[in-house]
Amino acid sequence: MSINTLARKLLWGRAGDCCAWPKCSQSLTAVAGDEEAGALATQGLVLGEEAHIRSSKAGGPRHDPAYPEDQLDTYGNLILLCPTHHTVIDKESGKGWPTDRILAIKKAHELQVRQSRGFGDQRRQKLEEQVFAQLAVWEHKLGIDDEDEWTNFTFGFNQAIPSIHGDRLQRLLGLGSWLLSRSWPLELPRVRIAFDRHFGVVKVLLSALTGDMFEKVNSHWRLARPYKHIGKWDAVEYERLLRETNVNATAIWYLTCEVSRSANLIIGAVREELDPLYRLDKGMVLTRDGDGILVDLIRRDEYPNWNWESPPPVPSLQKIRESVVAAAEPNDTRVQDVNPLTLSCDN
Repeated sequence: MSINTLARKLLWGRAGDCCAWPKCSQSLTAVAGDEEAGALATQGLVLGEEAHIRSSKAGGPRHDPAYPEDQLDTYGNLILLCPTHHTVIDKESGKGWPTDRILAIKKAHELQVRQSRGFGDQRRQKLEEQVFAQLAVWEHKLGIDDEDEWTNFTFGFNQAIPSIHGDRLQRLLGLGSWLLSRSWPLELPRVRIAFDRHFGVVKVLLSALTGDMFEKVNSHWRLARPYKHIGKWDAVEYERLLRETNVNATAIWYLTCEVSRSANLIIGAVREELDPLYRLDKGMVLTRDGDGILVDLIRRDEYPNWNWESPPPVPSLQKIRESVVAAAEPNDTRVQDVNPLTLSCDN
């Protein structure tokens, strides 16, 4: 496991971006990775360290074999410290600094921070924590909390014959239901717009997956290929069905790009309105494309000319298919020259 965005938000927000050590209160700087940390350190900035209260390693500082493994990287087992005091509590495997003492230090510091804040700041802190909790659920349901899982998911949809595992489809259906039930604070208008867009895209993708475009093959759902089931050979009908299949495959490819674009729209909106450090450690959502043999690309899909004041409507599945047909050459049964990245599906 690793420290996720919610744990990090709770830790830094409740600590006021300061070292929790009594009477230290050193202002700390958050970083996205080792290279960034090195660059900031050369400027004399003190980097915050997300210190584990109970070590995950046997023999490590305050290691507790009874402590749940899935809780080791959560807010409850972390304390924000400057490098000096992180070294102090971990010296000699934590000797002299038991768990109860560290928890008491953390509690006292967070109480001090909370009491120093006005009502408006406290309300904003609660709002941000609640939204970040929702973001953590969204990341998991979509699958972007696991980079490998997400790139494999997009890779499966960007094949000549798109497919998705049954379990992954159920998670996507769960995401659709969850997005339908969510509401987003009025204080965050761009986050609301971005999630509305994302929900619209997910709905269209699910309509394709649960309609007659896909068929179940063992544990997977795969794009239907009616041209393979012609009873009596008919060259004209075969070419028509082959073209229809490739139009559908390209439409799914386009929708995969749209899911990635809309996810990155959410990330950008959260950074603008809530926290500029959101997902700086993990970065934006990437899309895996190609056949995995001759071509294997990792791409970052975003809306090139997004207008918050006048967001475009989400195109329907039928509109996407019509746009693919219009962009393809009349006799191109494989629809090889249509690029979903540049396809225009404006209503």
